[in-house]
Amino acid sequence: GENKQGIYARRYNANGISLGPAFRVDTPVLFGSDIEEVRPDIAMDGNGNFVVVWEARNTVTNEDNIHGQRFDNNGNKIGDRFTVNTNTDEIRNNPAIAMNQEGDFVVVWASNQNLPTIFDIYGQYYQEDGTREGGEFTVNEFLTNNQSDPAVAMNLSGAYTVVWSSLNQDGSSGGIFGQRYNSENQPLGNDFQVNTYTINAQIYPAIDMDNEG
Repeated sequence: GENKQGIYARRYNANGISLGPAFRVDTPVLFGSDIEEVRPDIAMDGNGNFVVVWEARNTVTNEDNIHGQRFDNNGNKIGDRFTVNTNTDEIRNNPAIAMNQEGDFVVVWASNQNLPTIFDIYGQYYQEDGTREGGEFTVNEFLTNNQSDPAVAMNLSGAYTVVWSSLNQDGSSGGIFGQRYNSENQPLGNDFQVNTYTINAQIYPAIDMDNEG
């Protein structure tokens, strides 16, 4: 049978007028009855081409992977769905994506692939044609306790910033931390703390960026 849950989308023009009915983003996969497709995120370039990423959860093995699908500016699929993460051990969840005007994009997610009880933030940068630029990388430098719920924003040049929630890094429960990257996908400095109030939990960050960064 088909997947238990699927990812759907609907396109609109600049006036909020629908450009057609809702459509299926994820292509149903073999043994799809065991797969839940959940938690989508989307990014669009300056020409209207877009990429959707989501969490593909196997309800039998409890393995999660991050999948994606590219689309042109008419809503047609470009190629097949693809797996973002290269390491397929354990769990990956909560994907987020950002894209620049030319169509380069970066996907980030949380994974416990190094230690089963600890999640870290990982990323993968892509060129506009959907090819990987470099390999999967770890975003956070603080590797103690859980890092979760990443968000990412990118500017015109392809420079980007990732933010996430980190457990006990600020001395009390959850705190919000970030890492900046230049357009060459190189980190700029070290992890930095966003929140100044540190008591109890600060969680679920969001981020946006202008073209100056």
